[in-house]
Amino acid sequence: MRGPAAILSCFLCFGGLPALADPSITGHRLLNWCRSEQATPLWMLCLGYVAGVSDHLARVEGAALYCPPEGLSDEEEREIVIAYLDENEALRRNSALDLIVESLREAHPCT
Repeated sequence: MRGPAAILSCFLCFGGLPALADPSITGHRLLNWCRSEQATPLWMLCLGYVAGVSDHLARVEGAALYCPPEGLSDEEEREIVIAYLDENEALRRNSALDLIVESLREAHPCT
């Protein structure tokens, strides 16, 4: 497990998953989390959420959904998501999950 994502995983194991699976979590809310001060609970929530989606996408058996370069960090993925949300303000009302998927796939498509 990587850095702050480990802390979030503990949160998820003890009842936080239903909150994160909530489709009402939009790009607006995710961006607020991601722009929080580093190492705060909201910042860690952002980092863990992005890392969880990324890890899942990169490991879906039989599907090439996301092909990150070797050594890409959770923080770099977070920056990709923030940049995507900054560039696509009109999409921020959409599901955070969908926006993370699209931003990572756009940044590192499988060829």
